[in-house]
Amino acid sequence: MNIWIWTLVTLGIGYLANAFRVIGPDEMAVRVLFGLPHRVEKYGLKFIIWPFEQLVIYPTKAQQYEFPDFEIVTSVGEYHGHHYEKAVITIERPTLYFQWPITDKGLIRAYKKLPEPRKIEKLHRLFQDIVTNTMRSVCSVLTWQELCGDPQVIYKEVIRRLQDPESGEANPFFRGGIKPLSVEIKGIKLPPELATVIN
Repeated sequence: MNIWIWTLVTLGIGYLANAFRVIGPDEMAVRVLFGLPHRVEKYGLKFIIWPFEQLVIYPTKAQQYEFPDFEIVTSVGEYHGHHYEKAVITIERPTLYFQWPITDKGLIRAYKKLPEPRKIEKLHRLFQDIVTNTMRSVCSVLTWQELCGDPQVIYKEVIRRLQDPESGEANPFFRGGIKPLSVEIKGIKLPPELATVIN
């Protein structure tokens, strides 16, 4: 008899551990019922009908994703009056700063259109593709001198394009209602032969 009582107590504790969730002060969550978004929940202790319901939690603070180095073919440049062919430069560790939607409607839209925050690999790959492709598009028309001279030009144009509503469904940020805050790079590496000539 005692075994059954302890079994029921253990199951009850296990169920309650799954049924109660805490949403932090810097978080919001989408309540999902049978796989469909139901409503948005704010800070506090929440009860869910587990396993039929779940809370998908989104941070409200700015988030940071850093991506691997990648190469860009620049426009023709020159050095001391001598023209050089297009240089293949390396963009070092591009970093995206963004924020999830903080309105109820926006958050439900993000849940429907994009991978959840906990599916970090899919989300990271999706953002990496759009950021690096946009950066390639911006940088490919510039010379290596322009790229090395003022990276702010790159950042501003990349962000402008990422925030462009005209890009529609091709842009995961516009599609999911996410706000790209800024883009930065750690550095620009010139090809060895060009770096040797300059030095």
